[in-house]
Amino acid sequence: MGLVALPSSFASRAYHVFANDEKRDLHHLWISVIARPAVSIQSRGVGVRPARLTEVNMNSVILSRACRVVLGLGILLVAACAAPPKSAQAVHPVETTTVESALYDQYQAWQGTAYRYGGMSKAGVDCSGFVYLTYRDQLGMQLPRTTLHQSRIGQAVSPQQLQAGDLVFFLTGPNTRHVGIALDKHRFVHASKSKGVVVSSLANDYWQQTLWQARRVY
Repeated sequence: MGLVALPSSFASRAYHVFANDEKRDLHHLWISVIARPAVSIQSRGVGVRPARLTEVNMNSVILSRACRVVLGLGILLVAACAAPPKSAQAVHPVETTTVESALYDQYQAWQGTAYRYGGMSKAGVDCSGFVYLTYRDQLGMQLPRTTLHQSRIGQAVSPQQLQAGDLVFFLTGPNTRHVGIALDKHRFVHASKSKGVVVSSLANDYWQQTLWQARRVY
């Protein structure tokens, strides 16, 4: 059988549809099969002289490799569609180096938020609600919601032992309690009725006189 020449325009168009590795494989195939002279082989004692690669054979090779490329692209497409969008992926919270820095982060985000009894949002928050949200969002702890129940957890500490994160409680009336979170031995952050979320000094006469107890809950 005589050699059927592969049209150069057809080979050029086919060659450019493949990725680099496929092009390299086709190039090697072209060199090893098409450019190599035919070699006689023996089959059951009969000499056989195979013809060089015909256009039909080359078309089969190209079609086979094209199928592999299309299959690979299909797999990548399915994998991409199956992967969850970035917005749906879990986002890990930023870790703070100290409790104090976490409390300041919370204070900066809530500074000036008005006091509202029973409030739990930027539209208004009460003292125990602010404590609850701070511990949940910044320290990853679930505390009771009310001031009374918050005053019964953890262990009591003296004012001289205060450290960042300790809860400080005040008796502001016969049946009224107030709570804040110590930043250190001298200051605490809280949701006050008059100024909203604010940092106050424990050296203030009013807070010194109404201080009831301090508790460490972590």
